[in-house]
Amino acid sequence: MNSKTHLTKIIIIWISTFSTFFTSFTSAQSTVDVLVNPNLVALQEDEVTLPKAPIGKNLLQFFPSSNANLNFFVDSQSLSFIKDLIVKFTVQIQNSSGVVQTVYIGMSCERYEYRQYAFFEKNGAWRVSENTSWRRIPPSGYNQYLPYIAKNGFCISNSVNSSPRDALKTLFDSKSPTFIP
Repeated sequence: MNSKTHLTKIIIIWISTFSTFFTSFTSAQSTVDVLVNPNLVALQEDEVTLPKAPIGKNLLQFFPSSNANLNFFVDSQSLSFIKDLIVKFTVQIQNSSGVVQTVYIGMSCERYEYRQYAFFEKNGAWRVSENTSWRRIPPSGYNQYLPYIAKNGFCISNSVNSSPRDALKTLFDSKSPTFIP
C-alpha cells in the first residue's frame, strides 16, 4: 500500500469517526441536559395566545452588536413570563430597504432554547409557524438577537428575569454589568 492510499484511508476513517461523534453528540443533547440537570422536564405549555399586532410606540430598538446590519425591536407590550419558565415576546427585524419581519417567540432560560410561535403577515394577521419545536439558541453573532436578548435582559443565569419591567430595564440599561457593546 502506498503512502497516498494509506493517508486517504486514514482521512476517510477520521471523517467517518468525526461524523458519527457529531451525530451522536447532537442527538444526545437532551439526554446530556437531563444528566446535567435531572430536574429538567419536558416543557408543557398551554395553548399559545398570540399577542396584538405590534404598534410603533411600543417597539423598543436594541443593538445585538455594533456590526449588526439589521434593525431590531422588541414589542414591550408583548412581553410575558409563563410560569417562571418561559419568556414570550415579539421581535421585529427590519433591513436597510425597510422590509420588516415580525416574529412571536418563546424562550426557555433554563434550557437556553427558543421556539417561534408565529410570524406577522402584511395582511395584519399572525401566521402560525409550521415548526414550533424547541431549538438551541444560536451562538452570539452580529445579527444574532436571541443570545443577546437572553444574556442581556430576559434571562439571569438559567432563570427568567424577575418581571417584564425588570427584563426591559436590564435589556436597555447600557450601564448594566451584563451589557455587551
